[in-house]
Amino acid sequence: MREISGPGKPAILVDLDKENHRIVGLDLSSSDVFVGAVLTLDGDIVARREVPVPTDAAAVLATVIALAREVVADSHAPVLGIGVGTPGVVDDRGVILTAPNLGWVGFDLKGALESELDLPVLVANDANAAVLAEYTFGGAGGDVLLIKVGRGVGSGLLASGQPMRGAHFAAGEIGHVTVGTDGGPTCVCGKDGCLEAWLSVPSLTARLAAASEGAREGILSDAGERLAIAIAPVIGALDVAELLLSGPADLLGGALAKAASDTLRSRTLAEFHDRVRVRMATQSADEIVLRGAAVMVLSGQLGCRNGPGPARPQHQETHHWNTHRETREHYEEEAVSPRAPQRVGDRSRRLHRGGEAPTEPGGAAETGNITVWLVGGDTPDTARQYLKSTFEAENEGWTLTIEEKTWADVSETYTAELASNNAPDVVEVGNTQALGFADAGLFLDITDIKEELGGDDLLGGLVEAGTYEDALYAAPYYAGGRVIFYTPQIVGDTLPTTLEEYVAQAKEITTDTLSGIYAPGQDWYNALPYIWAFGGEIAVLDGGVWDAQFSSPESQKGLALLQDVYQNASNAPVDGDERVGNIAFCEGNVGFLSSPAWAEGNLTGAWPWGDAAEGQEVSEGCPETYASDLAAFALPGATAGTTAPIFAGGSNIAVAYKSQSPEKAKEALKIILSEGYQKLLAENGLTPGLISAASALPDTAVAKAQAEGLANSKFTPTSPNWAEVESSRFLQDAFVKIANGGDIKQIAEELDAQIEGVLNK
Repeated sequence: MREISGPGKPAILVDLDKENHRIVGLDLSSSDVFVGAVLTLDGDIVARREVPVPTDAAAVLATVIALAREVVADSHAPVLGIGVGTPGVVDDRGVILTAPNLGWVGFDLKGALESELDLPVLVANDANAAVLAEYTFGGAGGDVLLIKVGRGVGSGLLASGQPMRGAHFAAGEIGHVTVGTDGGPTCVCGKDGCLEAWLSVPSLTARLAAASEGAREGILSDAGERLAIAIAPVIGALDVAELLLSGPADLLGGALAKAASDTLRSRTLAEFHDRVRVRMATQSADEIVLRGAAVMVLSGQLGCRNGPGPARPQHQETHHWNTHRETREHYEEEAVSPRAPQRVGDRSRRLHRGGEAPTEPGGAAETGNITVWLVGGDTPDTARQYLKSTFEAENEGWTLTIEEKTWADVSETYTAELASNNAPDVVEVGNTQALGFADAGLFLDITDIKEELGGDDLLGGLVEAGTYEDALYAAPYYAGGRVIFYTPQIVGDTLPTTLEEYVAQAKEITTDTLSGIYAPGQDWYNALPYIWAFGGEIAVLDGGVWDAQFSSPESQKGLALLQDVYQNASNAPVDGDERVGNIAFCEGNVGFLSSPAWAEGNLTGAWPWGDAAEGQEVSEGCPETYASDLAAFALPGATAGTTAPIFAGGSNIAVAYKSQSPEKAKEALKIILSEGYQKLLAENGLTPGLISAASALPDTAVAKAQAEGLANSKFTPTSPNWAEVESSRFLQDAFVKIANGGDIKQIAEELDAQIEGVLNK
């Protein structure tokens, strides 16, 4: 085994989790679109994006960077690196020496992408990437020439399994070799008769479009003959066994391939080269560069064993490619680059615990800054100020910075940012998301300070949410439950005793402008109690397999009642979320508002809500009108005298595995879990993660309603894959369909299949 290098005591990688790591590939070779994809370590594409190629050369880089950002965000797992296949000549530093089709000369594409994305980047000519894909995944031999035909024409060449790059990194640049002495079409490089002018997709397509149907075969045969003329010396000199064609099969197959094969036989020594096989590449033209990019990252980040000798250390691609196919079978024995995100299997994660946790480079620093990410506006300013002032007072020479993130950030960008070299130090996540980040190796094991954080005084449900394989990765931050806010001014003094009475009363008071129940379609947190109240479930674990339950008879009953709410008791946007419910309430347009208990401060004006800088509507509450007699109760259950199970919401707080100052990050975490800080949360209606701090909760009807509701709360499936369910927005999409009047059974069955597909990975 090789050891992982990096700060602190070296850990030994004994396994690499294929399912929880991803590679990003970019293909810049097409004439009309740039393509980005998320790939597994086996080269399977799991997400894909395309953007049009800009007509303005000045916009090309910005477009590529934007595409890369979007694809990295699509990964939902640590990204080992980004591989880029681009037209042009690329040197060993990732610099594009020349790419006429993109307008780049001497451009450092690798450096530009790494500075923007903070991930390892490997750049290669698109044809060189393509031949690696065909060799690794397509069964090609070790002596192969691949001709890639797209916007331009290039070739990738392997000799004894090693990529040929050339003295000036221009090996394979056959596109601008003139073919014959009879002139020909003018090429973008300015010469007449270049192979690219005869064979590129735009050139060949244009000639075919201008010709008669009967001339089509002749045009294709001529292109194939000229290709063979250009490469016959290469075949003869290097004894290549296969010629692979990658590009549109309708252009390159058939007449073109036959003409190329016949011409090669006539122009090379038959005794040795008659058996050169000419065929189409097995990898599809729209995937071959992307998959080759994955091979580049795997070899660049994981290395390969049993290579033929030392590679040039600066070169990005000369990493013993000839054994890479074996690498796919044994990379659990290979080392991960220090820059790669490291969720490396269950056994290796245990090595990160206790004394083997990361430490500050070179020992503890005397000064520095700790960055804390808090989500949304739930944490009051008093608590934020307490954290900063206390930490800086207790840690001389250190500062603490709080950055506010959104819940969309948690789902969409946290993974890539936590895996980067600029990771924050302490982060808040939703309690349903904590296991996913822990399983991905993005959180530090904090079991060693559990007692200092509170031990048995920590809120049990949130401890469970942050515990993975008997180790604590995310401490409780705060919990919250939803209550039903109302004003007697609108709903009167008689309250429902069952869930069905609640819906019926809401329907009675609903008008064109008043929602009896404010129920936007994407608010899945408030939708779940309808299912749970009648005995339904999200999913249950049966013999180690998750069985989703939205299509069960119990869940169907709850979904039918929920659809009645959407269609007959609510004017909330069908495709909206719960964010503006408080504003609608203060406008007198809501009867019953199911919202977290802390929203009391939004309604009464004690805690103004909304961020104008983010374009959000700001509310100062309505203390003089509809919140002047604000009241609340727990959502009733299916039978009188019971409450409906509600979602036990809340947050956990963790130290990032890639924190540059993990010991100081732990000190900040201790302050967050201190009684002083936690009581500030409680005073604002948040059930604190520290049980003893609950004494600071307000003695109000709202606090009592929340306590009653949380006493019968439920949680989402305790699977590390649940975070992927949330980020995939399966639930939001399904409830929007139900709100639009869709067939409940069909929607539920589709949702069950989606959830099972993720949870049972």
